[in-house]
Amino acid sequence: GDSLIAKNNVLLNTEGGSTINYGPFTVANLSPTLLTGTLIVQKATTFNTSLTVEGPTDLNNLLNVNKMSPTKLTG
Repeated sequence: GDSLIAKNNVLLNTEGGSTINYGPFTVANLSPTLLTGTLIVQKATTFNTSLTVEGPTDLNNLLNVNKMSPTKLTG
């Protein structure tokens, strides 16, 4: 029930180990977030705005375009 407040940088697992979060994870105030490893998402994911992909993309299952949304495929 207590909080940990760090007013500057926090380095975790600098010599190994892992960090596990069992609750909601929020990046607030439109702060940029850099993930340098592979991101694995095991359940449904919602993007509330656009998604831009800057590289090759493989879709290994269905692609549904719903609600009569316009779709442009080139190539």
